[in-house]
Amino acid sequence: MHMRICIGIWFFCLWDVGQGRVDVLSPHPRELFARLPVPVLVRASELESRFDAVTKLVVEVDGNIIRTVVSEFREEGLLFETYLFDIANGKHELKLHVDQDGIMLNEEYYIMNISVMTNMDSDDLIHYIPPIMSVRPRVVHWLVSREEKNDVLQVNEAEMRYDKYPHKDQDDWKRLEMFFDDYAKYHREVMVNPAEHASASFLVARQFPTSGLGNLFQSIISSALVALLTKRILVFDSYFVEEFLDFPPFASTNYSEVYEAFGLTYIAQNSQHIVYKGEDWMLCEPLEGHLRARFVFLESDMYFAALLLNNEHHAAHLHSLFPDRLFGSLSRLLFRLRPDLRREVRAFHDEHLAGRTSVGIHVRTHTLGHPGYIEPYALQDRHGHFLN
Repeated sequence: MHMRICIGIWFFCLWDVGQGRVDVLSPHPRELFARLPVPVLVRASELESRFDAVTKLVVEVDGNIIRTVVSEFREEGLLFETYLFDIANGKHELKLHVDQDGIMLNEEYYIMNISVMTNMDSDDLIHYIPPIMSVRPRVVHWLVSREEKNDVLQVNEAEMRYDKYPHKDQDDWKRLEMFFDDYAKYHREVMVNPAEHASASFLVARQFPTSGLGNLFQSIISSALVALLTKRILVFDSYFVEEFLDFPPFASTNYSEVYEAFGLTYIAQNSQHIVYKGEDWMLCEPLEGHLRARFVFLESDMYFAALLLNNEHHAAHLHSLFPDRLFGSLSRLLFRLRPDLRREVRAFHDEHLAGRTSVGIHVRTHTLGHPGYIEPYALQDRHGHFLN
């Protein structure tokens, strides 16, 4: 029997080895790799072993031992790190176990299925459900082309984009403008200057893979508000946003850039994964006390920004910035349709909608059924269909 356990909000996969434990930080079950190599990162702690013993991680792929890794000693335990370069496209069974002086420390293996698809395109992502606990960028960043943002921060960007704000000449707008401008400058300094990375903390915003655009935008706005309040660098790691938005206007928020700068090993050991589904800490606790790690992965499809307006630790500050229209204020500051798409939308409007009475119809369907789709993302109905 293979023991597979996930604990707490850290979502590391664990299995017992003797009197110790092993955290499999990479890869994760059902993970898809659009690039090689496949990183293997395993941390062992609290092991019963002799001082002179040689402890190794044995890596098997499809029943063949292809790598044996001697541990590197770290303060928090033993760390095994390696990369698998020669794996063919397709599904593979990966088996891991730890041995000491050639003797397997217990009778349990850690077994998972992974997939390699180096020739995939963005259409292949539709049926892919990424593991919650993986710190690797979700595949879309490698497949979606994006325009580089202007290197010069426009200090009046907020006012330029908010010219229809009805209260822009009042004190409340000026406070919001200054607050947002200060954050934008700090965000950009960190993202364009690697030397600034050392002192920064990050909020990696994700949304459930089967969420629609409505849920996507409300979760982005909520995550952005958390980043603003905690002065974390907001980076975004999810599907298809950069295909149609310049988001946000002041700097890149591509998580892949942060991942490349720090690397899997460092991020995996300094990360916290939160799947937010409405728990009361967002309403009752100070954010700084709950978001503890340097890299916080916050995944949701909810508009939880409204809870923060009623959180006694943040309400006064937020009401001074957003006396009304929090959603509208943040959305106008954060989102800008790409210029080519803006022109396309305007042309469609002028040709088909301008001067006419229009009726909009919102069509809802069941979410596509995804094999292996697990809680906390979704619920199944009696037919096996997965529901948002």
